[in-house]
Amino acid sequence: MVVCRTAFKNNSSRYTINDKVSSFTEVTTLLKARGIDLEHKRFLILQGEVESIAQMKPKAQTEHDEGLLEYLEDIIGTSGYKEPIEAAFADLDKLGEERSQKLNRVRIVEREKLALEERKREADNYLKDQNEYARALSRRFQWAMWDSGNKLEKANETIVS
Repeated sequence: MVVCRTAFKNNSSRYTINDKVSSFTEVTTLLKARGIDLEHKRFLILQGEVESIAQMKPKAQTEHDEGLLEYLEDIIGTSGYKEPIEAAFADLDKLGEERSQKLNRVRIVEREKLALEERKREADNYLKDQNEYARALSRRFQWAMWDSGNKLEKANETIVS
């Protein structure tokens, strides 16, 4: 299949498909049916108006303008990734803020923990002292019971003899 366009000096064009004259709409219908995308100014290449592409600014000045970069992104198909990338950056910023808030909270909690560390040591030492005191009392009472048992035995032996 051969599609051809002949441009004349009076700004008119003639389209042919396989050497048969046809209209612009027939050519676009045929090309669209074959999977050729003619939207987003890509048809300029097909119409031979490469000059208008060459005159494009390198990058668009505003979001609604179209520069050569955006035009090429549209042809390549990467312009569809623009919104997901921006959404991912927004999510990244949001997660970064959440991370910094949580990190600040962790630092505050660490400072509070360090401030309470001395009081914890004091409480641990108090409990150790109380435990040692209870063991000393236990040893004293056990010795007193042993001594009382020995005295009772001697008294029983004295009574029996």
